[in-house]
Amino acid sequence: MLSLVSRRPFKVLAITLAAVIAVTSIVVAVVIYTTDSSEQATIAGAFLALLGVLITQGVNTMIAWTTARDNQERSLALEEQRFQADTFKQYFEYVSRLIADDLLDSGRLMADELTTPERQRDPTDSTPPSFQLSPNQFPLLIVLRARTLAVLPGQNPQRKANVLEFLYETGLIYKLDGAPALSLASADLSGVDLSGSVWENLDLSWTDLHGATFTETVLHGADLSGADLSGADLTNADLTGAIGITNETLEQEVASLAGATMPNGQKYEEWLKTKAARGESLNDDQKRLLQEYEDQL
Repeated sequence: MLSLVSRRPFKVLAITLAAVIAVTSIVVAVVIYTTDSSEQATIAGAFLALLGVLITQGVNTMIAWTTARDNQERSLALEEQRFQADTFKQYFEYVSRLIADDLLDSGRLMADELTTPERQRDPTDSTPPSFQLSPNQFPLLIVLRARTLAVLPGQNPQRKANVLEFLYETGLIYKLDGAPALSLASADLSGVDLSGSVWENLDLSWTDLHGATFTETVLHGADLSGADLSGADLTNADLTGAIGITNETLEQEVASLAGATMPNGQKYEEWLKTKAARGESLNDDQKRLLQEYEDQL
């Protein structure tokens, strides 16, 4: 809306300048036609000089307005970036206090794992701890969910990934037995970049993941029920054990499945071979991908 409004003075000036040039040209023509030939050159020169001044001033004004508009748009963009950065920082400060002061003390099932030798976790185990919540903690999770959904829109892909990683490592969005402590349903994770990361039983159900990047991402056991994966890149991703989504849905929605491992543990190219063997048609890209895969065998 702002850019449309800022262009209106520019358009008005351009129209006004064009009208002035047209009227001036008509006046010059009339005056020259109705005066003696001895005065025509003088009159024409004067009007042309005036026209030149008007054009110069109009052009300078348009340049000034254009510069001011560009500076305003850059200023607004920087202000938006600062706002998003401040919002992001405030979110992490708030959530850190919430988890440390209200959830961690009584909610974590294995809070003493790192201090009790006999219960220390395997350092190679990337599975996050899980939460067992008491009834008085549910209002806190409602607030945390609201804050999370509010901070994500407008953030860049890396910051969205940071939010996911933080919530995952605290065990809030880890899904093993039953629902996770915190639901991300309706969360704006569009464009998030999780390339090369490893996640176990991550709950992404009903999230907006369109345009996300999962190149070489491990998503073992992820819940993708109702997730919007349109345009997502799952090149070489590992979806073994993922639930809530079928191979057919993945094929229809995502931008790339080249080299990906499907929820049933089957390579995407092997699944294409199975489809072809059943007599189902493949498009040109699928045929090319399957041919490249077979050439490498």
